Amino acid sequence: MLKKIRRHFKVYLTKKYFEKHKEKKTGNCKRCGNCCKIWYKCPFLEFKSKEATCKIYKHRPAVCRIFPLNRKDLEEISTKCGFHFEKSL
Repeated sequence: MLKKIRRHFKVYLTKKYFEKHKEKKTGNCKRCGNCCKIWYKCPFLEFKSKEATCKIYKHRPAVCRIFPLNRKDLEEISTKCGFHFEKSL
């Protein structure tokens, strides 16, 4: 739960942190839905043809739009995410 709170804090209160990490994120969403099941299952998550979809996709919160914010977020999901982060030199 603390990681979820950390993510919300960084997304909504520390815009510079988000901008810094956004450039390092590469890849694409695999539509597995695991990011929507961290700590609890999002009530807007549904599956159609084995792909995760969001019932409020056009109006989803910022924390959902930017996931994953950094490498720590990827540690919270049970399968390999389609996103990854470039390693710093």
